[in-house]
Amino acid sequence: MLTHAQQGKTSLPPPHFQPFLARSIPRLVTNRAYLGSFRMISWTAYEFGRIRGTFRATLERDIAGHHTGFVFLNIQPDHIMHSCYMWPKTENFGKRNMPGKRARRHFSQLSEFERGLIIGMKTAGWSTRRVAGQVDCLECAVRNCWEQWTREGTHAWKTESGATRKTTRREDRRIVRQALVDPTVTRLTIRVEVGVAIVPQTISRHLAEANLKSKRPFRAIPLTPEHRQLRLQWCQARSMWNVTDWQKVVFSDESRFVLWTDDNRVRVWRHPGERYNSPHSVLRHTARTAGVMVWGP
Repeated sequence: MLTHAQQGKTSLPPPHFQPFLARSIPRLVTNRAYLGSFRMISWTAYEFGRIRGTFRATLERDIAGHHTGFVFLNIQPDHIMHSCYMWPKTENFGKRNMPGKRARRHFSQLSEFERGLIIGMKTAGWSTRRVAGQVDCLECAVRNCWEQWTREGTHAWKTESGATRKTTRREDRRIVRQALVDPTVTRLTIRVEVGVAIVPQTISRHLAEANLKSKRPFRAIPLTPEHRQLRLQWCQARSMWNVTDWQKVVFSDESRFVLWTDDNRVRVWRHPGERYNSPHSVLRHTARTAGVMVWGP
C-alpha cells in the first residue's frame, strides 16, 4: 500500500473538516517544532468508525521506513483521526516559532486557567509529560504545580516571593513623613532619624512607593503681593497684542555667573504636579551680589 506522498499526490480533506485543520496546523507545528525544520507534504482527514484499529496499524506500517514525524490527534465528539505526514530539510518552517516558544516556556508564569487545567488533567490520571505537552509548558512546571496542590491544597501563585523587607509599616510611614515635613532632607538624614540600617536605595524605593520622587527645586524670584499685582496688570494690558506688536520688543538673553559655589545641588522630595509649590522652590535674590552678569542678543 503506497501513501499519498509516495504516489506524488496531495490529499485534501473534506470541506467540513477544512476549518478544523486550519485551526490545528499552527498548534501542531508548534508542538513538534523541536524535531527540526519540516516541510508539509499532505494532510489527510478520515472519519473514524469501524475501521479505526485497522487503519491505524496500516498507516503506521506504511510510514515506518520514512523517518517521519507522525502525530495522531483524537477528537472525542466526532471520533475523527487527524494524521500528518512531514519529513525534514529544505524549508525552515518551524524554526521561526522557536525563539518565542522558548521565551514563553522558560520565563512566563502559568496563568490561573493553565494551573486549573494542570490540576484537572493530573486528577484525571494524565502523565506529567502528556499534561506538559497539552498545556505547552515544562514538565517541572507541571510537577511543581501538582506538588503544591497536593501539599497545600491550592494552586495560587505566591506573589510575595523574594527578599523580606527590612522595615516595618510604621518605619515606612516615618520615612515618608520625614520627606513631607522637610522636602530637602537627604536620604542619610532620613536613615539616621528613623534609626534603621538600610541603604539609601531602599529609602528611595520606599519614597517612590508613596509617589515621592527626587527632583530639582524650582528657582523662583522672591515676589511680594505688590510685585505679583503689577506683573498681572502688565500682562493684561498686552494680552491683545498681535505678532507685529511683539516684533517691536527686543528680548535679551541674560546669564549670571556667581563667584561662589552654586546651590543647584539641592534636591526636594515632591509628588508629581507640585513643582511650583512654595515648599519645593528655592528663592534666588536679584540684589547685587558677587557675580558677573552677561547679556547677549
